[in-house]
Amino acid sequence: MHSPEEGYRHAAKQVLRYFAGTLDLGLCFGGGGGLEACCDADSASDRETRRSTTGWLFCWNGAAVSWSSRRQPTVWTSTAVAVHIAAAAATKEALWIRKLLEDLGEPISTINNGEDNKACLAMVDDL
Repeated sequence: MHSPEEGYRHAAKQVLRYFAGTLDLGLCFGGGGGLEACCDADSASDRETRRSTTGWLFCWNGAAVSWSSRRQPTVWTSTAVAVHIAAAAATKEALWIRKLLEDLGEPISTINNGEDNKACLAMVDDL
């Protein structure tokens, strides 16, 4: 940027102030347990579009390393299907994280994924 506008300069200063004020913050690894995940979805929570929201969280040795919350692209008539879609999205992320950890020299064999919807668990068990 050879001639930045004042707004960009102000935003850059804010970012630098944030970094300067948070030097002592960070992820705390060492909680054990390897890679763990939990995922869920609500059922048609958006009142206008009736779409569900998918969310997941991955923790590695006690620290959050990946998380997401986003609206699903399709309207589902069943909570079980919405949660199943969330579990599938979390599984894709889990496979990517497992491959990344393997490339970094931290291979893991299993990933514990928490899910509380009985209908979704029944669908997964049938696979």
